[in-house]
Amino acid sequence: MRKHSIELTSSAVTTYRKISASAMKCIEEGDEGNPKVVLLRTVDDLLNHSITHDSLETANVLAGPLYDVYWVSRGRLRIYYKVSPMKSFVICILSISNSSRKETHPSHADALFTQMVASGQLDNLLSELGLQVH
Repeated sequence: MRKHSIELTSSAVTTYRKISASAMKCIEEGDEGNPKVVLLRTVDDLLNHSITHDSLETANVLAGPLYDVYWVSRGRLRIYYKVSPMKSFVICILSISNSSRKETHPSHADALFTQMVASGQLDNLLSELGLQVH
């Protein structure tokens, strides 16, 4: 199986940078067992292994008009992404979320992304990346 490459939306980059900065501060202080460090390692593992190697096999798919937006999770961490039909082997990370269990429930994600679709936010974002929601 060919490994996919990853592109992150600006909001996913912002979230990743926040997670990384918090974890790096803990590492610099010698606290490598801190949950912030564990979170960063989990995000990196999902991005570098689970999503890039088995992007569709191990994922869940959202419902309705977002049937081609996928997500993977570990605990409270949830990563939403779309596989590019236009760019071979490119996966676009739409969102990284580490919210409470109630907020990470799939129906909440469906509602959130459906709201983005209805407002045109998701279409604008995806068109900038050369992607499209059907």
